[in-house]
Amino acid sequence: MLFQHTAESLPASDGLRMPSAGELVDSTHAVAPDDLTKDVAALFRGDDSIESVAVVADGIPAGLIVGHKLTAALSQQYGFSLYGHKPIVKLADAASLVVRSDDSLHSVIEAVLQRPRHNVFDDVIVVDRDGIFAGLLSVRSLMIEQNTAFGTAIAQRKLADERALELERINRMKSQFIAHVSHELRAPVNVIIGIIELLMQDLVDTGNARTRELLQMAAASGTGLRQLIGNILDMSKLEAGRLEAQPRLYDPVALATAVIQETEILLGGKRANVKVTLDVRGDKCETYNDDVKLRQVITNLTANAAKFTESGEIRLTVEFDAPRIRFYVADTGIGIAPEQLDRMFEPFVQADDPKSRRFEGTGLGLSIAKLMAELLRGDITVVSELGKGTTFTV
Repeated sequence: MLFQHTAESLPASDGLRMPSAGELVDSTHAVAPDDLTKDVAALFRGDDSIESVAVVADGIPAGLIVGHKLTAALSQQYGFSLYGHKPIVKLADAASLVVRSDDSLHSVIEAVLQRPRHNVFDDVIVVDRDGIFAGLLSVRSLMIEQNTAFGTAIAQRKLADERALELERINRMKSQFIAHVSHELRAPVNVIIGIIELLMQDLVDTGNARTRELLQMAAASGTGLRQLIGNILDMSKLEAGRLEAQPRLYDPVALATAVIQETEILLGGKRANVKVTLDVRGDKCETYNDDVKLRQVITNLTANAAKFTESGEIRLTVEFDAPRIRFYVADTGIGIAPEQLDRMFEPFVQADDPKSRRFEGTGLGLSIAKLMAELLRGDITVVSELGKGTTFTV
């Protein structure tokens, strides 16, 4: 039986050329299937350097005779009497390992190691592309001759493992640093936004439209910065596996109303051209989830809509469909090209063309929204048409 082994599971070491099976052939001893066992045994006794011989019929290998196994069989009681005068094919191992001469060292070693333990060190039969016997390959000699190459490969693999551990440590430190810095930034931003909101309330009575407009722009910038800081903090927690859901009863309509108010602030100077609306479908009810994280998911989607919508409408729809609840964020913005839809939820990816980028941002919002929705045992899908708008469904 002819076995072809071509698996490349052992990586080649840099700078080392791994030979093929044909280059490693070290003997070509062969006998015919009808040769008598006693004659083959005499061949082994006459030459101690012969480890194995191939049984070959018309150039095609039919099995392998290993010297020490044949000697053990003939030394047993009645062994020589029973087998000594019979053809050698009766004792040949027909399931011996056969490889092609152009098979790589990697694939040969892979095949050798897959054999039963008692056959691991048996010679390997090598054939050419036509299946004609080309010689024998000594596994023991192979191991000795390739010791340096194997040692180098093992050392490189160990070095790669050490580098992976070091990269993991650096990534963990990065996440801890980002989390710390984000916390330090979030506090003063919250204070700034709070002061701006108080000043805007005071200006309602004075009617100073210009000052109120400037404060609205400042509030939009501060709210956007707070959202960015929150995204960076959440991404670091997600990477570190430290973000957990804390579910409780909440009112989805109240949550959506708060998101609408924040979205209007994010629009800034575009508020006159973009209408933000809320639509509620189905029977209203309280539900159970982490409303803080859910609000961030929806806000990230409406913030994305505010960024890419210059005129028209941003509509947030809450749909009660027990036991499910769905949030739809639809806009009349620039839309997303079909080839970009599959990548929308990857980190640092944005919908606009990077060659003519008009919109600022890190590209983290949608990625975090997707991961956080999955954390809340939900999902996000998107449909879009370029130039006509986008709808996200949570």
